Amino acid sequence: MNEIYLVAPEYYHEEPVQEYRKECLDAGEMRINGSCGLHHYEKYEEWMANVERSRNTPITEKTTRADSYLAFRAEDDRLVGTIQLRHTIPEPLKICGGHIGYEVRPSERRKGYATAMLKEVLKMAKQLGLTEVRIDCDKENAASRNTILACGGEFDKE
Repeated sequence: MNEIYLVAPEYYHEEPVQEYRKECLDAGEMRINGSCGLHHYEKYEEWMANVERSRNTPITEKTTRADSYLAFRAEDDRLVGTIQLRHTIPEPLKICGGHIGYEVRPSERRKGYATAMLKEVLKMAKQLGLTEVRIDCDKENAASRNTILACGGEFDKE
């Protein structure tokens, strides 16, 4: 498995982020999980503003602070995925959602990147003081289910 490293998005990441976004959308993805809504933003500056808002959102019953990360492959610095860590689970995410959302670009799937990304973010969650983390996936998404289980997850409910 190739090694990855996670970094917070910065303005100088525009080119790889836009290429990643295009690949996901061209593959028919309706949303790009773990990306702080990247699929909604054609303009990089607007997306970065949303990332900043999420980093600084107050934690309330209906909102939470969220840290977004870009996952780069170490050997060639290719952006392979996005992952987001939410500090709490606000009411809207208790039905569908959780502390962590992630996506691997279509051309890099089934190579172990999601597992590597999730393991790194689980360490960050522990540093935040989270003793239990909730992660959801679509029922049909066997790859995500297997990633969650490979990282120590336990099936809760459907």
